[in-house]
Amino acid sequence: MKRCLLVSLWLAASMAFGADNLARNPSLEADANNDGVPDEWQCAGDSRLVTQSLTLDKGRDGKRCAKLACTKFAAGNPAAHAMLAQLGIPVKRGANCRVSFWARAESIECDIVSIALSDTSVWASCGLGGAFAPSTEWQRFEFPFQATRDCPAKSRFQLWFGSTGTLWVDDVEFVESGPQALRPGHIIPAAGRKNLIPNASFEVGEAGWGSIGADDGAHWATPMNALFGGIGVGRGFHGESCLAIKLVQPPGAQPHEVPVAFFDYYELTRKPILAPLAANIGWIEVQPGKPYTLSAYLRTDEHKPGVPARLAAREFERGRFDKLVTVSDKWERHSLTFTPRQPWCFVAIGPDLRKSQENPNPPQSAALFLDAIQLEQGGAPSEFTPREQPEFGIVSPSLQRVYGQSEAVHIGVAAVGLPRMPGAALEVVLTDFFGKEVRRVPLNFAASHHSERIAKQGIRGDGARLGA
Repeated sequence: MKRCLLVSLWLAASMAFGADNLARNPSLEADANNDGVPDEWQCAGDSRLVTQSLTLDKGRDGKRCAKLACTKFAAGNPAAHAMLAQLGIPVKRGANCRVSFWARAESIECDIVSIALSDTSVWASCGLGGAFAPSTEWQRFEFPFQATRDCPAKSRFQLWFGSTGTLWVDDVEFVESGPQALRPGHIIPAAGRKNLIPNASFEVGEAGWGSIGADDGAHWATPMNALFGGIGVGRGFHGESCLAIKLVQPPGAQPHEVPVAFFDYYELTRKPILAPLAANIGWIEVQPGKPYTLSAYLRTDEHKPGVPARLAAREFERGRFDKLVTVSDKWERHSLTFTPRQPWCFVAIGPDLRKSQENPNPPQSAALFLDAIQLEQGGAPSEFTPREQPEFGIVSPSLQRVYGQSEAVHIGVAAVGLPRMPGAALEVVLTDFFGKEVRRVPLNFAASHHSERIAKQGIRGDGARLGA
């Protein structure tokens, strides 16, 4: 039996869409007639097969929420389900919509809850359909969709499951989202930050960084799945660490000196990636129409100047900005200023040994060092500032793999800039896929006088998800 290791560092972030909420009593707190049931909401299902109740209960913020409890269930027809529903949410064909809510659950078979918006006049889908797996802890779920029919009055918004169990729901948001139909799943919020990039000087190792090929759309092969390069300690421009990327062109390259993209259908492909760019993991929140500047301190090996490197920003849904620069053997700052058209992007920087009209005579090998990377609003780079202080990261040499049932998983947690705080404690919580706690591991970081120094502590996990 195999288990997958999922690693995530949970960060709290608020979201507001700035649109009218089409759901009525969306907080599920109002109960004007004091019957114990949230106004505008109801349960639905075949009462001959299902015994269920809808009541008010304690919500995620200490106020009230909806509690749907099913104590008896027997399959038998399509109406055999426990369901939380609201009638009459209007939608227009072609409109981009987004539904979000908070939920948790206990003892639901298969841990799966379905979601849909149906036109009850003909019992047809209005375009929303899917499922989610709530854990025992509150989680936020989001479903973007495009309405497939006009349904001004006869719709039914529904959350349901086919077993006994209990579902809690809070803070429902049902909005028309405008032209931005989709949004990425991992958003890095910008509020209150000058530098928008986490771990921007690699002081907590590789945490928050991966790689992309600058030309990854030119072939059938899948994108890169790990960071190419390593952390150089004691060589940084800012602090002690930087990212070092050594790249050699074939045929002289060793396997670790050039990444290779493979694809075995329909056209067999084996293509060396000659522009592996280090990229932040996640989509950074930006304001469309405002200028932003990406900057980084770069250098090459001593006495080997003239390495071409690329600074890039990639927008959600395929917009892009690029700049090719020439790097010397001294730390120098290079920058790219651009005006995003989409509200989210990520950044990427690395060597570019591809031959092109822009880069006609690339070298056969390159060693590039990156440090103090900054993305900020404005038309020019300002003094480098880390995004967070202190910063934490999860690091491991082998997160992109499947582990055996009895195989130990070694994970490192890195921190930088820890203040001297007597009695302060940090711990890592290991949970299973559905949020049930498996282990709780205390971390004993020693406070450092120097914010540049890294403190690390390793832990072992057993096929669980890690949250800190």
